[in-house]
Amino acid sequence: MKTTPRSSATLLAAVFLLVGMAHATPVCVDFEEFNFGNIPIGASFESQRVGIAISAALNEQGQPIPGAGAGIEEFPSGSGNRMLALSNASACFAFPCATLITLQWANAGGFVDLTVNNDTISLVGLQAGTHTVGGATLTIVPSGPGGTITIETASSGITSFCIAGSELFVDNVCHTPCPENPDCLDFEGIDKGVVVGESFFEDDLEILVIPFQGNNGFVDISTNNNANHYGQELALFNAGIAFSRGCAGGGTFEVLQAQQGIEVSINGESILVDDVKDLNGVQLGGVQIFVDFHGNRPSGTITLVGQFDEFSIAGAELYLDHFCMSPCPRDCIDFEEEMLGAVYPTGESFFEDNIELSIDKYSGGSGAGVGIITDAGRANHLGQELHLQDAALALRGTPCIAAVHFHFGQASPGVEIVINGQSAAFASMADLDGLTVGGATIEVFDEPVSFGIRGVVMITGQIADLAIGGLDLHLDHICLTFCPNPDCIDFEVFPLQATYGQGDVLMEDGFAMTVHRHMLASMVDTEVEITSANAANHFGQEARLRNARIDLSSICASTVTFRAFEHVASQATLGVNGQNGGTGALALFDGNTIGGVSVSVQPGGNGSQVVTLSGTILQFEVGGIAITIDHICISPCVSSPGADCVEFETLSLVETWNAFSFPFEFTQDGVTFTADTVYDLDDIQINDGFLAAGTAQRAGHLGRDLWMTNHSAWIDFGMPIVKNVSLHYGHYGSFINLFINGDFVVATDFVSLDGTEVGGVVVNVIRVPVPGGYTGILQFEGPINNFNLMIGGEDLYIDHLCFEEDVEPEPPFSLGKLYIISAEQISPTQQQIVLQLEVSGSGTPLLQRSVDMTNPVMWLDVPTAIWNPVPGNPGRRQTVLPAPFSTTWQFFRAVAPPI
Repeated sequence: MKTTPRSSATLLAAVFLLVGMAHATPVCVDFEEFNFGNIPIGASFESQRVGIAISAALNEQGQPIPGAGAGIEEFPSGSGNRMLALSNASACFAFPCATLITLQWANAGGFVDLTVNNDTISLVGLQAGTHTVGGATLTIVPSGPGGTITIETASSGITSFCIAGSELFVDNVCHTPCPENPDCLDFEGIDKGVVVGESFFEDDLEILVIPFQGNNGFVDISTNNNANHYGQELALFNAGIAFSRGCAGGGTFEVLQAQQGIEVSINGESILVDDVKDLNGVQLGGVQIFVDFHGNRPSGTITLVGQFDEFSIAGAELYLDHFCMSPCPRDCIDFEEEMLGAVYPTGESFFEDNIELSIDKYSGGSGAGVGIITDAGRANHLGQELHLQDAALALRGTPCIAAVHFHFGQASPGVEIVINGQSAAFASMADLDGLTVGGATIEVFDEPVSFGIRGVVMITGQIADLAIGGLDLHLDHICLTFCPNPDCIDFEVFPLQATYGQGDVLMEDGFAMTVHRHMLASMVDTEVEITSANAANHFGQEARLRNARIDLSSICASTVTFRAFEHVASQATLGVNGQNGGTGALALFDGNTIGGVSVSVQPGGNGSQVVTLSGTILQFEVGGIAITIDHICISPCVSSPGADCVEFETLSLVETWNAFSFPFEFTQDGVTFTADTVYDLDDIQINDGFLAAGTAQRAGHLGRDLWMTNHSAWIDFGMPIVKNVSLHYGHYGSFINLFINGDFVVATDFVSLDGTEVGGVVVNVIRVPVPGGYTGILQFEGPINNFNLMIGGEDLYIDHLCFEEDVEPEPPFSLGKLYIISAEQISPTQQQIVLQLEVSGSGTPLLQRSVDMTNPVMWLDVPTAIWNPVPGNPGRRQTVLPAPFSTTWQFFRAVAPPI
């Protein structure tokens, strides 16, 4: 776990803060409640409401290792502490969701396997180091005969954890629950069986019992722990369960299949298989299913990845337990945080739920409207709402949105919606129903009322920029469902057996894939066909490329993975960031670097390959004479954790700025930009340019960008020095200007500066050709003084400008000598002791005194000691300590407080 150096006082404050947060209290299993002795393989038990299952460890072929055993033992010898001992065995810990897991271990040698979120890492012994597994950071710290393991995640949490070893001891397994644990159905409140056609309730959720393949069976309760979870479980006999809980963001449950036959339905799409293992890798209703079995037992964990509203499962004989569902990543804006009657004129912004809301001009009106917080109820939702009068509401700075729904009430003709820069304006909100705007689909459910119409609008599609406006429009309960991460292209949106040729563009999830001819075969037709042959070893549809390649441009990804199958060997091509890596078998690209991006090619089963690109990826293409592609997953670029970014999302679309008229500067996200002229390649100053906002995303990033046409901008970050500066750019002209730390450069393009120093700062450039020019990323390595960065050019666009403050680190906190300056008796029973301490760095020393002379190693804290700076001597601090008068010698010492 990475930490940022902080003062001791800050660390102590953080400790007290965590103590006060109930959800951050760890739950620990220390095995002290169990008797010494063996634990049978296949057994399961509970401690602190945590289920623990013991199974045999598996070898590299996935088979149980012979001679597996487990038990509660004492280790190290004579300590008296009970620990869980694993000998070629595995222990899985069941809890709904955790952000942090810690445990103590002692290892006598051999392998150690750690599984997090169904992802396994194998380690020889437990050496110090940091690893990534299951989306979490795993840190191993050895100490003496053992050490500690820390597993931490900042994403959706840890839902499964197992540890296995050949001679391994485990103790104090602690997990910190997620702030909002998923809802779990554990079937503890059911006291009798239920027949087909009836329903029962669990945690206020109605669950309907359904037949299995026309057989009217029943559901009963079992306590035999068949599904490998403590307490009651659900037994299905020629029956199943079905429910709809609104939106779930994913789920896990424990299952055991005792007879052949299982049917699962998600979001209205069903599949029937003989064995539950056949569900592994299946996608239903947009949800991916993973099956992870517990060793050689017919029980295991099913994980659902994706959002679902409806779910059912049925079988001939099934046992289910611990069905946990996470809420959808959805935020709703209800305007309850604003003051009733507040008026926001055009151009003003306010925040709700950390989302910036701006009142913009409505293009169909006068442009001088307002937004008012009212409780009129015209949007037909509880509480307060926003009344737009000749104005629009724009959402700024949100992450990628996958869906939006909101309540509305319209009293006068005239509405407009703007999605991803594309506008649709009509007299009535109902006229938007069925339209596709900015790549997103709009559905409107409306009804007539006395003042006009009201209803609900649902928008689905990848949304980066959204504005809603009208002459007399009420809005409320604007709910945002954020995009999953990563975004995957699975070719499911295209008609089966559809074909596409040279120059065609395929759109899925907001990504554009352009079809080009494969460079080695110009005499045969280029074709991309949508098939379902599963050649790439992934479920659902896929794309078969015949003498073709597909090109994805104008993206920004940190990783890209895809599955592929080569029907004709040694004729594949791969290109990244405008650089072609050549042609050959896909396996030959493994370990190469193309366009500054590393390439990994691994077997994907059934002759397929899994290709992973790692780095900053703005464009990539793949193709061949005959190759099938599927499951292209794109993880977005990630800024530095401490970075601030300027996105230009509130930049006016009607104003311009230039060096010769007011206004000549503007501020975005706390950073000020000042317009200036530029110089061409002949060193001639050009004075007829300007700065303006752009919406065409020509810098290769979402939302608005800053357009510089024969102009430049000086950047005032508002801090003395910045570092890790980066930005997206699009260049469609013949020259650029760059000024850093007093060094001015004029060049034809940025790529000519790649790897060079400007003003003591190394310039790194990633560039991809696009129609009419280039897009890319600029990265500056080194400190940049404030107002010492200028960028400009002919027809230049910039966006997503990120930076960090460069601060000198504080010296480490350390203590020197402690001096007794004086010790005076001030009364018959009291004395005053003056102590001075040598101190460097920032921190609060802790003073301690000895208990008595007979035991000088025993110390007591002196909480009344207050350290003050010594005037004229900054390296010393002083405390004046009243103490009872005594003729007995006392010893004092100063220590750093515990962290």
